[in-house]
Amino acid sequence: AGAIAERVARMLERWSRRQADVTVTVNRPIAAALEARAARPGERIEIIHNLTDPAEFGPERAPDGAAGRPLRLVYHGTLTDMYGLDLAIDAVAAARNDGLEVELDLYGSGPAAAALEARIAQHALGGRVRLRGTLTPDELRQRLPEYHAGLVPTRLNVMTRYSLSTKLLEYIHLGIPVIAPRIPTYLEYFPEQCVWYFNANDAADQGDDARRPDGQRDREGSEAVNYGAPEQEMQAEPDREIEDDADHGRRDGRHRTGKSCVAAQLLDEGSTEEDPEKAGNEGYPRRQDG
Repeated sequence: AGAIAERVARMLERWSRRQADVTVTVNRPIAAALEARAARPGERIEIIHNLTDPAEFGPERAPDGAAGRPLRLVYHGTLTDMYGLDLAIDAVAAARNDGLEVELDLYGSGPAAAALEARIAQHALGGRVRLRGTLTPDELRQRLPEYHAGLVPTRLNVMTRYSLSTKLLEYIHLGIPVIAPRIPTYLEYFPEQCVWYFNANDAADQGDDARRPDGQRDREGSEAVNYGAPEQEMQAEPDREIEDDADHGRRDGRHRTGKSCVAAQLLDEGSTEEDPEKAGNEGYPRRQDG
């Protein structure tokens, strides 16, 4: 049944794309996947990134280098199994067992809330890992910079391998250093020196990231901002194949020099090219959770 459903979905996708003047997608790896199975000759595929809206989050900020004890981590978004919050709780427990004073606040709501509360109790982390409920964008803009790092614990699977987390982009926009898994699309935009990466689906390695020196964490947060300068080369072709996902990013040369590392807050609104038919249209789109 699954194989039949997949074939039907692919047929519907190609039919829809053949009817369209332009196919719009949200990042380069998805565009590359679509190009690899073109729906028709000369198909036009445009990318509009799910970028941080300055109207909601204000101007971009640089990391201030402040970090103390306890180390305060934050996550905001949907509380669901896909986003790996159970692994994040396990990671905090492991780090605290190793003597690191670290706390985690989770903002949002979702179907995993009850299970997360139970996991917090299981690890005796009451008062150290907290579910804070939902906030408006304006409240988030004020609250998030109070934290030392943003945690994006998303699980790596067949779907998330193509995701570019909006919360990751929002942390960088606000100048908050980021702890994130080595998901192929994250690495496509932000090389190792930009983000504090851990091996995907690995709570122990995620906990290790919280033990890194604060000074280096600030340096990496700054590089994430600097990599997005619009005068940098922006037209580098993405890898046409993203393979060996579990090992992606651990290989030699994983800094991926020569790639465009796009920070949301430094992209100009709209395209930088004069010809709209050739433009990338990498402006500020509507926000989507992810």
